[in-house]
Amino acid sequence: MSWREHSKLDWSDRPSTFCSMIKAWECPPFEKADREQMLQAVPSWKGKRVLDLAGGIGRFTGEFAKEAQHVTLVEWIPKFVEENRRLHANFSNIDYICADASAVDFPENSFDLVFISFLFMYLTDEEMKKLAKRIDKWLAPGGHVFLRESCEAVRMGPSDINPTIYRTILEYDELFQKYHLKKEGSIQAWIDYLARPLICYWVFEKPSNFVINEAISGIPVRDSTKIPPLSK
Repeated sequence: MSWREHSKLDWSDRPSTFCSMIKAWECPPFEKADREQMLQAVPSWKGKRVLDLAGGIGRFTGEFAKEAQHVTLVEWIPKFVEENRRLHANFSNIDYICADASAVDFPENSFDLVFISFLFMYLTDEEMKKLAKRIDKWLAPGGHVFLRESCEAVRMGPSDINPTIYRTILEYDELFQKYHLKKEGSIQAWIDYLARPLICYWVFEKPSNFVINEAISGIPVRDSTKIPPLSK
């Protein structure tokens, strides 16, 4: 079985619940805290065209749809897409696409916000870089990429047990290196509940002049020795 097949089977075997989307079986307070803190970190989506990439059953899809102009949900597990559709049947501004996030494509300037949570860790380096280039095409100037991934101090994986690559913070810092890095940090809920400080997020802004800025935290974005600042 290939790494990709293993990953898809692993997700297909999981129940269609919010807790399952973050690989936790018993987690209502933790899941709620994680979701709320993530939404606080995401740039404004009001009136925007949002791409919820690998969005699962929609922990964030519905929140975006409340104020976004339009939301496009991409998810490769059919039962998750159907549950997302069921949960958000009251919204008319969501498109549902059942497809591999690493294989989809859209026209230029299709979105103002691309939201990614725990996706790149399931992609090879080549797949990740190709997807980042496509995202650059899809994203309108001035638009944002919100990225959340699980990192480690030293690159790890994948293994036969866990089909996941845990990259370093620096690798993700450099993924959108032509963008402005507006904010980065770690999700406090993962520290409070699981003592995991390296569940990290980034907010990248696509500029028109491709000038690289430091993160608003003041920490140089290319410093490979740093750890992420805790969420404010």
